[in-house]
Amino acid sequence: MYWEDFCSDWWIRFFGGTAAKLTWINADAHSYKYYAYANHKGGVNFCMDDFDDGVVGDYQFGLWLMAISLVLDRRNNGVFGDKTQKKALSTFSEAYRKEMLSFSDKELEEEVHFIN
Repeated sequence: MYWEDFCSDWWIRFFGGTAAKLTWINADAHSYKYYAYANHKGGVNFCMDDFDDGVVGDYQFGLWLMAISLVLDRRNNGVFGDKTQKKALSTFSEAYRKEMLSFSDKELEEEVHFIN
């Protein structure tokens, strides 16, 4: 339903224009796709599940989809107000941007394997 609505939105013309924006994204990213578990070293692993929805696409699609999920989840649960929501979205977006920029050219050429 999301993709059906999204594909006719005027914003779509701003996405996917260059190869530099393409990466693996979760085409069904939402706040309930994430979980955490304790590892054997006493730490915590944070993970996503359901990688069968992965596609190569503009990173902005995944970012926008996750942001929409956070807004809808906040509206449904009513846990915090609009001001906190705006700050959470800003923090999420900035952290995403920093993580994307942290990869070196060498790392981008390496294979990454995910175990689900």
